[in-house]
Amino acid sequence: MANLRCIQSNAHLASVNDANENNFIEGLISTGGSVVWTDGSRLTYTNWAPGEPNNDHVLPISSHQENCVGVYSKTYRKWPLGAERKRGKWNDARCDWRCPYVCKRPIQYIRPYITLI
Repeated sequence: MANLRCIQSNAHLASVNDANENNFIEGLISTGGSVVWTDGSRLTYTNWAPGEPNNDHVLPISSHQENCVGVYSKTYRKWPLGAERKRGKWNDARCDWRCPYVCKRPIQYIRPYITLI
């Protein structure tokens, strides 16, 4: 659904190709397996949280597989002695989760319209 909305805006879900792009997307976040980017670009940069991707799911059925990528919006611990989840790190997630998303498209040069009198 998110990628469809991006495509309607002549964009794709953001693919992250380096730390600068990851930091940019992390800055947009509100604090309140194998990856294929939807724009077709190759996975050349990763920022997985420790232990991820782990395909951690509650029910062992194929419809609950974690085949999408999410970014932690805050730093926290799931359990008092559990691993720290750091803001900006990646987590594999279910694709049917409804979450905020970021679209990305190339910068387009728009030629200014000038009228000579």
